[in-house]
Amino acid sequence: EEIETAIDALERQITEACRQTPLGRLLDGVPGVGPLIASAVMAAAPDPGAFGSARDFAAWLGLTPRQNSSGGKQTLGGVSKQGDKRLRKLLVLAATSLLRVVSRRKGALADWIKALIAKKPARLVTVALANKLARILHAIRSSGEEFREGDLRQNLTKYAPPHLSAAPRLDERKRVMNDIGRNRKSGHSATKHEPQSSLD
Repeated sequence: EEIETAIDALERQITEACRQTPLGRLLDGVPGVGPLIASAVMAAAPDPGAFGSARDFAAWLGLTPRQNSSGGKQTLGGVSKQGDKRLRKLLVLAATSLLRVVSRRKGALADWIKALIAKKPARLVTVALANKLARILHAIRSSGEEFREGDLRQNLTKYAPPHLSAAPRLDERKRVMNDIGRNRKSGHSATKHEPQSSLD
């Protein structure tokens, strides 16, 4: 009983300290995160400027799939599990708790989760959601903007893990080759295509 009382007191202290800082309040506002995980991210994660993108931050946490090549064909395996083990575990727990209540939630994030649940195993959905939460947290730390469902709706592809995105992009090289082939068949000279930039 004394241990539980001490734990409760520590949790209250962490919560109060988190909500006294602007960044802590922003991270606390992400669904499934809460003040304890927000505080852990602020304490353990490097400065967001150390990462080139939100995807790099997720990779640092070990929440990106391993790529395996065989006979020129790339396949995606389980997550790398490299990086900060404690933060990775906390984000997986956050994803797990969010999945338990997703049926009662509305909005773009809930819609994204439900779409994945409909076609992917629960374990993969949990890791994909942990990846998404990591990328959202990185974006908030970088921009200083609060989490908003409307912003998430506009950036589903940006934050979604590429192997589980509900709307995967066509490979850029294949798109360019298809365009060149159509130009040749129609008698027009092939034009040079500049690759489209992708914000992570």
